[in-house]
Amino acid sequence: MLDLDAFMDPDLHLPIGGRDYAISCSAWQGLRAQHLVASGARLDDDQERAEILQILGDTYQQMVDDGIGWPTIAHAGRTALLWFGHSEAAGQAHWESAGVPGNPIPPSPKQARMGGEAPVDLSAPGTYGPDDPGGGPYDPVTGVREWWNDEPDRPKPGQVARTIVDCLNHWSDIELDLQDNGIDLESGVLHTRSWRWLRLRITALAADPTTRLHKALTKGA
Repeated sequence: MLDLDAFMDPDLHLPIGGRDYAISCSAWQGLRAQHLVASGARLDDDQERAEILQILGDTYQQMVDDGIGWPTIAHAGRTALLWFGHSEAAGQAHWESAGVPGNPIPPSPKQARMGGEAPVDLSAPGTYGPDDPGGGPYDPVTGVREWWNDEPDRPKPGQVARTIVDCLNHWSDIELDLQDNGIDLESGVLHTRSWRWLRLRITALAADPTTRLHKALTKGA
């Protein structure tokens, strides 16, 4: 069975040169990464470097101390931004695009439950999020495929697609719902807890018919 610690690990682990580099992401950093990816922000070299240094945190210095060059560090940083800011699948696709044998990204929890060796069909619907219809090669920078399937699966009548981006568009409802559950987002908790911690709670709010977030997502459905 899958080790529980590995399943609940909120960090991204990137193997480089035989060493494991763990990249942590606070809830605040995760929100920032989500905003950068969802908005399609275009960053110049200095801005991108600043975002990479921020998402890598202390791991950046570990890489430098180990003699890792900037191109590899930048690739790791972009991978982390996509992993936390879009999806694990998008981060994996970007990491593997480097074409470096022996440096596969760790399997997602779903893959791990299937034995850790399950191949990823990057053309399949849902690979890059619930709204992805599947199709041709995916550009992790623009977040767009070269082409889409002609007849993607559509939500059933009355069903609402609740991606994390959908949820974050109702931030005030999230904040109030979390306050009802004793979580004050102005307490500094976003800097002390992981992005995984916040994402799970937002997902739970979206699924609860009694919450403001659920009502906002299903309004007009």
